[in-house]
Amino acid sequence: MFHFAASATAHSLLFRTWEEGSQLWSLLLRAAPAPVALCVMPDHVHVLHRRDVSRSLQVAMRSYALWRNHHRSEVGAVWQPLSFTVPKGALKQWRDEKYVHKNPCRAGLSDAPLRWPLCTYRDAVGVSLAPVRSRVPDPARYHRETCRDDHVRFRALPAGAEAAVVAVEQVGDAVSSLCRAPVQHLRRRGPGRSLFLRSARALTDASSAEIAAWARVTPRQVQRSPATFDAAVAHVNRVLGDPRFPGLHDGVLTLQPEWQQYLRRRRIRD
Repeated sequence: MFHFAASATAHSLLFRTWEEGSQLWSLLLRAAPAPVALCVMPDHVHVLHRRDVSRSLQVAMRSYALWRNHHRSEVGAVWQPLSFTVPKGALKQWRDEKYVHKNPCRAGLSDAPLRWPLCTYRDAVGVSLAPVRSRVPDPARYHRETCRDDHVRFRALPAGAEAAVVAVEQVGDAVSSLCRAPVQHLRRRGPGRSLFLRSARALTDASSAEIAAWARVTPRQVQRSPATFDAAVAHVNRVLGDPRFPGLHDGVLTLQPEWQQYLRRRRIRD
């Protein structure tokens, strides 16, 4: 197994918004499908993979640099060189996997591995709409063992919505988090919006007009969406209202308190 790591240029960030972060996540997954573990942090990334995917990762890094510079109307280097190690033995590999999955917690960006969307932990424990890695045989045990850490606040895996009344905004947050897509993307044509409309119809008592206003579509488009409790909608229902699945909202992430602390600790001036 290979453990790849790549960092942003000195004292800078790889992404400042969820739109940038989700773009980087998608490019890395395209370059290294089916990772053992993947975590995209604000200023570095970790990839654990069974194959040597260094060449394709470097292509993805260049693609992201071009996309981000164009997106921001900037020029200049984005990355430091890619590096990798080869952890030997099952125990060391397991430790590396836990290290990658707990990275956001140990960095102070999250109090639970499930809360950080740009990480394969959700996929490992079976709380993912479209898993990018295989689920572990015993998710509950894996979750307990991974959360046995001073930096992690343990809470059992989500079992379902507890609220009697579900708001349309809660459904939007849950779909956004599960799809690893910014909330604004759910207002565009695509699978995310389709899932939101189905989920809002099946899980809330909101009118077609209320759902349409959130999604910025017409009430007729809402009515055309089936209100069926399919597998994807059941997944949304499972995480509704869970604070570990917040929506990926617009805005500069560096204004959030936990990001401010991260910037100070890492001496990032971005």
